[in-house]
Amino acid sequence: MSTEINDVFSGLESLVRFDPTVSVRFLAEEIRRYGIKTNSTNDKGKTLFFQSAHIIMTYNTEPKEDGVIYPSYGLVSFKDLFKLIGKNDNGVDDQDIVRTWYIADKLEKRRILTITGTAKEELGQEDSAALPDVYANLHHIYRNDAEKDNYVFKSKFATNKMYTMVDGSKLICVADYFLVV
Repeated sequence: MSTEINDVFSGLESLVRFDPTVSVRFLAEEIRRYGIKTNSTNDKGKTLFFQSAHIIMTYNTEPKEDGVIYPSYGLVSFKDLFKLIGKNDNGVDDQDIVRTWYIADKLEKRRILTITGTAKEELGQEDSAALPDVYANLHHIYRNDAEKDNYVFKSKFATNKMYTMVDGSKLICVADYFLVV
């Protein structure tokens, strides 16, 4: 039995709810290009680049008036995903929240998604001078970037793997997004 949407998303501090305006696959590819560039290299001399935010989705168990069950989408920090599966002792900090919001905002400006709530509401009430600097370690690698071949894209999660969440639900990593069931 699926968990209600509000229960799944309510504990996620960095959550940015959104509606995609493009295919989820394209959106996932774009989100993959925002992350943290490390000073580490692999055995081939390529710089390790860790994805900073991930797509999380779930389905409402109650169909809408038209009888169709629609997914709900969110963008979250990888630390929030760790918290869901009980492996995050450090918690989500302000920089993680702002970084996730910044990525969502950039994608909204490019008309890739439409932000529908949560972090946008909180950040709208903050004084922008007090927000942490997310530019120091956040990088965006563009599709036509000549340097893109010098990076190895990594995620802290295994692809096509199922994790058991703290509440007993399942978090399934399907390609480039996470599905809560």
